[in-house]
Parts: sequence; structure tokens; C-alpha cells
Amino acid sequence: SVLDDENKVNFEKVRQQAPFQEGILRLQKGLDAGYNIALMCSESEPFDCHRFAMVSVGLALKGFTVRHILKDKTLLTNEDLEKELLKKYAKKLPQPSIFEPDITPKMQLQTAYRLRNKSIAWSPTELYEQNDD
Repeated sequence: SVLDDENKVNFEKVRQQAPFQEGILRLQKGLDAGYNIALMCSESEPFDCHRFAMVSVGLALKGFTVRHILKDKTLLTNEDLEKELLKKYAKKLPQPSIFEPDITPKMQLQTAYRLRNKSIAWSPTELYEQNDD
């Protein structure tokens, strides 16, 4: 139910699922209780990982302040990574024009996230094809 038409995980669909929403509530309860919370993954670069393109955007949309810790201990804000995202996909983003004047920066960012999703999303089909050799 969370796969797209190419059989890849659709991060937007995942964020709409009850378990994801329950996870956000659990994080909020932990923060409200005074805990410092870090979400970690084996991928060292957040730009190349679902924790940015799926999880962090979901948290940011709910009002969380998200920071990414790089392996050299540099801290990046989610906004820093969004700037990188917009730069990477700049040529593929919709642009306001005479014919489409209502294109907003928010729409461009949503498109950039979707493009990143397509680029890094997991596919059960690809895993099966890789192991089938």
C-alpha cells in the first residue's frame, strides 16, 4: 500500500500511515518528558538517506526542529539540506511562467522531495532481482 507505480516506497504514503504518525506522537511525548532524542541510521550522509527525504520532512512538517549530525560532527539543519535538494534538482523543478504563474517555492520543494524519493527509495522488486542472479 506504500509502493508507487514503479514498485518503490513512496515516502509521502509512508508519512500518512498510522505507524508513522504514532511514531511522531511518541517522539513528541519523549521531548515533552525532557528526553533528548536522536534518530540514527547506517547511512552516513543524510542527503542520501530516507531519514532526510522521508522522516525529517515529516517531522519538520509537524513543527519539529531537525538537525543532522554528519560523521565529522558538523551539524546541518533540515533547511540546509533542503537548499541542497533544490540545487540538485533545479533543472527539473516547475518554474513560474506566464502560463503557470502559481508555482510556489513550496511546490518546488515538494517536487524536489519527490524526485529525491524516486532516486533513493527501496524497492522489493530490485532486491529480488539482485538476489536472483
